[in-house]
Amino acid sequence: MTERIKELLETLKSGTYKTRRYSREIVLTPEEESLSPFMKDAIILKTTLETEEPHLLKGDRIGFNRSNITGYSGFSLCDLEYRWALGNIVPDYEKFLNQGMDSVKEEIKMRLTTCRQDQQEFLEAALLCVDSVLRFADRYCAAAQAAGADALHNCLCRVPRQGASTLL
Repeated sequence: MTERIKELLETLKSGTYKTRRYSREIVLTPEEESLSPFMKDAIILKTTLETEEPHLLKGDRIGFNRSNITGYSGFSLCDLEYRWALGNIVPDYEKFLNQGMDSVKEEIKMRLTTCRQDQQEFLEAALLCVDSVLRFADRYCAAAQAAGADALHNCLCRVPRQGASTLL
């Protein structure tokens, strides 16, 4: 185990990174509440990511340490039995790792030009999610550069917009 990994592991074990976390309840406007479950979830993700504050750990090459433990008391996500929570979930992660989110964004835009009416709102919500994640990643990239975290900054100059060149 390298020294960098040992330090990160100690940080995780100590839980000190959690001291910067705070809770925030998301309240949607009446207009937002009237939107489809897809769009409501996209707005919740966008709002959550906009309130996240970049927090960098020493030697970190991944970033994205949560500062905002967000809650939403309304029900959404296609009226399924279980409410999702923000976490480390990426459907079809292989596509994101290989192609990057810019490619996915272009694919969504292309599909929007030829989609059926019943698919449009889902694709618009997906586009909002992708744009929200990219803005969030750009903020982390700028914070890494400002903090002199060159390894993280260099990674974030490429990923998530483009595919990963390594998994190191």
